[in-house]
Amino acid sequence: MNGIDKKAILFDKDGTLIEYNSIWPDATRAMIPRFRMQFDVQEEIDDEELLQRLGVGEDKVKDCTAIASGTSYDIAEVLKQALKNSDQDTLRFVREYFYQYTIENNKEIKAIGDVKTLFTRLKKADIRIGIVTADDYDSTLFALKQLKVDELVEFIATGDRYEAKPAMEAIEAFSVAIKIPRDQILFIGDSIIDMQFARHCRKGIAVLSGVGEEGELLQYTDAIYPTIHEIPYEQFLERKC
Repeated sequence: MNGIDKKAILFDKDGTLIEYNSIWPDATRAMIPRFRMQFDVQEEIDDEELLQRLGVGEDKVKDCTAIASGTSYDIAEVLKQALKNSDQDTLRFVREYFYQYTIENNKEIKAIGDVKTLFTRLKKADIRIGIVTADDYDSTLFALKQLKVDELVEFIATGDRYEAKPAMEAIEAFSVAIKIPRDQILFIGDSIIDMQFARHCRKGIAVLSGVGEEGELLQYTDAIYPTIHEIPYEQFLERKC
């Protein structure tokens, strides 16, 4: 079987495989007091402004913000702008904080439906599976182990190892690793940046289980489903997109 005959799917993580609101908004809110204790923050910037700058509103996380789609670097840069002295190492703080929060609050890592059963079905259909996320590698691997799907995933691209979405580096690396052309790869995600990233592959399919709004996502894809479990994967992989 040559590469043209094979099929593959890249999945985003948070909001696509994992319930976004079960962990990240609370994690971000809990981070602010620790950030203030460790760094010299400008007096005129209160907690609410910091949260808004990061993308956390009163009732939801806003798409295309540092928390919704950014890497640890993006989050650290937002925090750095609130400091009196911008030379301080906010990136180390962000990476260590979110990793420890993930470990300590692992029960809040909740799958969106039965991800393991879905991945098992896809693997039995000889569909290769990869993950691309803005999160860091250690936190991502821990989350996949919590979902018990780590052994079903062949490729993991994270924000600390690859250029962030929507850049195409991660999908190029996946294509090379599994020896399947990009035009045979689907990408599934929940945000505008995810759908912008999907322009590099066969097709982008959006889900409404994360931060993206249907009206906005429709500007980037005509394939939108409530969750990953309603998607007719084989149909999209067989048809000409």
